[in-house]
Parts: sequence; structure tokens; C-alpha cells
Amino acid sequence: MVSSTVTTTWLLMVAIGLFSWCATRRLKLESTPLQTALEGTVAGIERAVEEMAPQHAREIMPFVGSLWVFLVIANLTGLIPGLSSPTRDLSGTAGLAVLVFLSVHWFGIRALGLRNYLRHYLTPSPILLPFHIISEFTRTIALAVRLFGNIMSLEMTAMLVLLVAGFLAPVPILMLHIVEALVQAYIFGMLSLTYISGALQTQQLRQLDKAMPAIAMGWAISRAMEALSRQPEAERAIMRTLFIGLAMIESLAIYVLVIVLIVLFRNPLLQYVLN
Repeated sequence: MVSSTVTTTWLLMVAIGLFSWCATRRLKLESTPLQTALEGTVAGIERAVEEMAPQHAREIMPFVGSLWVFLVIANLTGLIPGLSSPTRDLSGTAGLAVLVFLSVHWFGIRALGLRNYLRHYLTPSPILLPFHIISEFTRTIALAVRLFGNIMSLEMTAMLVLLVAGFLAPVPILMLHIVEALVQAYIFGMLSLTYISGALQTQQLRQLDKAMPAIAMGWAISRAMEALSRQPEAERAIMRTLFIGLAMIESLAIYVLVIVLIVLFRNPLLQYVLN
């Protein structure tokens, strides 16, 4: 037997698809109020995606945007008499969380390649592989339970207040429901966007970490050259400060390297893992 959550979810997807098709059929240079609202929504979502993953915004924008729109409408469906929000059902939020879980790995493998993407589970040490795997599943479960718990508690609270106070306070309850629905949709979407952008930037961050001392030295030298061009009379003081700074950067890089080698090869837990 088909549950009400499945029926409502399919109705929402069909309604969103039809509305999107009708609203984008005849776009004009002179925007109508509806077109202006749609363009503002798309621009806001695009800015949020570009802030998190500027190099991959075009790739993940359709998925994240569709997820956000669906969540907002699904969370607000509970306001319609006779309908319940699909996100108040754990099976519905679990389906969304699994979709995010699969999308994280899909975008990561597509951008980095299978070998490079799977390699980050072995860094900084293969010992941490079980913890990486556990974290993947726990954050997916937390994503589903968080949305389910908040929406279900919101609807139950609204129902209890209406039973106690009757229809004396419908407007505050309505506003609370709308605000909470928007907030929960935003949180779920931002967490999903964070997970996806983290998977896309794993290789880039690893390469950036390796080059960080060189980047710091290059930046210090460029700033010193700029200072010399402005104040050539302070050459001795600038060069002395520059060399001291470069020496400290190099010492810090060597110190970090030594610590990493100790953690990797002199870790007391390593023998228990290997045995």
C-alpha cells in the first residue's frame, strides 16, 4: 500500500515540475513580478553555491537548487488542511539524506577521479580509514534525523497549542511554522552543500597544504619588494625582518614535517592495528 508520504512527495514533484515549465516558457527582458521573484531566488541560491564551491558552482547548482526548493515547499505542505509534510516522516528525510550521500560521492568522483577521490580516505594515515567510513554514515543518519525531528516536533507543537488555545492564536502559530520550515530547509541545504563542496575540494586542499610554506614565503617576499619600492631608505630593516620571517616559516614547516613523521611511523597504536 502506498503511504501518504510517497503520494505527497510525488504530487509535489509533479507540481514543481509543471510550475517550473510554465514559469520559464516565455521569459522576457522586461521582467514580470513572477520572473523577478524567480530570478532573485535563483541568484540567491547561486551566490550561496559559489561561496562554498566557486570552481564547481555550475555542476552542483541544479542539484542544490532543486533540493532547496523541494525542501521549502515540502516543509510548508503541512499548512495545507488534509496534507502532512513529507519531511515529518523519517522515511522521507532518510530518502533525502541518502540522495545527498550518493550525490557527495558522485560529484567527488566526477571531479577528482575514482582513485584520487578514494585516496583521501587514507590521509593523513590509513589508520583513520574506519573513522572516515563511520563519519560518512553517521552524518547521513544525523542529516535525516535532524530534519525529521524538527518538522515533526513543529507540527506536534502547533497541534497541541491549537488544541489548548483553540483558534485564538492561529497567526503566531502560522508564522512560527513558516519561519521554522524555512530555517530547517536552509540548514539541510547548507549541510548538503558543505558535504558536496568538501568532497570536491579534497584534492585541492591537499595540494594547497603541501605548498603552504612556499606560498607563505612567496607572499612575504612580494610584500617585502613592495615595501622596498615605497621606502628604499629602509632597506636594511626590511631585509632583516624578511630573512627572520623566512627562517621562522621554514622552521615551522620542518617542525610540522617532523611531527607528521612521528605520528605516522612512531605511533604506538600502529602496532595494534597491524597485528
